[in-house]
Amino acid sequence: MKFQVEIPDEAFWKVASRAEQYEMKVSDYAAELVVAAASAHHLPDTDPLVAMWRSGATDRQIAARFNLTNSAVATRRRKYGLPANRKPRGAMNP
Repeated sequence: MKFQVEIPDEAFWKVASRAEQYEMKVSDYAAELVVAAASAHHLPDTDPLVAMWRSGATDRQIAARFNLTNSAVATRRRKYGLPANRKPRGAMNP
């Protein structure tokens, strides 16, 4: 499916920079952002998992914080329709 959007140059370069960090195409990264934004209105503001996810935490980081398994975090995250936050390649583990 084709989807076109006009955004200011500054916004595009921010998205492109983040996509590069994750070794993704800009279009793929932007698609993940759109899906996350479309699901965002269903997210409970009181869920600490969602708060950590919004801050950019990975499933592994969230699991460690709440003493859960990575699988449990991933299941809950997918329930909300959230994509996984990815660490840039070469980033150190917490």
